[in-house]
Amino acid sequence: MTAPLLTPTTELEAVNALLSAIGESPVETLLTVLPADAGTALASIRRFSRQLQKSGWSFNSEENFPLSPNTDGEIILPLNTLKVDPSDPSCPYVQRGGRLYDPVGHTYDIGQPVKVDIVFGLDFYELPETARNFIVIAAGRRFEDQFLGADNLHNYSVKDEQAAWAEFVSDEAENEDLNVLDASLPSRILRRRSRSWA
Repeated sequence: MTAPLLTPTTELEAVNALLSAIGESPVETLLTVLPADAGTALASIRRFSRQLQKSGWSFNSEENFPLSPNTDGEIILPLNTLKVDPSDPSCPYVQRGGRLYDPVGHTYDIGQPVKVDIVFGLDFYELPETARNFIVIAAGRRFEDQFLGADNLHNYSVKDEQAAWAEFVSDEAENEDLNVLDASLPSRILRRRSRSWA
């Protein structure tokens, strides 16, 4: 008999982990109308995922990403754009709604291709496992607070969240080919975060 494959955490597993933390029964699918607690758990996971991803990490950001105008000269941003900044520092364009806007020319009519540094919001299944784990623990701790109150015994502690964060940051440093023994690592990560996405 072949052992089942060990796969990354699914969004369904994440929701059920939060439900288990408050003593609720698991759900079998996320594709139907969910019970209230399960719906709240799913919303918590997605909200915290968006909060984590908006800073921009190696897995969800791209530099010099090309965008082209439509027939009206407007540059429509991908629907899952969380942050965008022109790659050329002298370029004045900013995000306004789902389009780029020229605040100097006071127009959406950009009229030419633009390269941008962009952060995408990814679905849960597209995230690395360390990001999924951190999201589950961090969202789970807040979810428990909401249902059980901050003073009760929790399945997810601040210490658990800090350990998951440390693992995630270490994984991110490895993905960016940074030396985790390098004393300048924290400032290098902070500098990358603050360059465009702070």
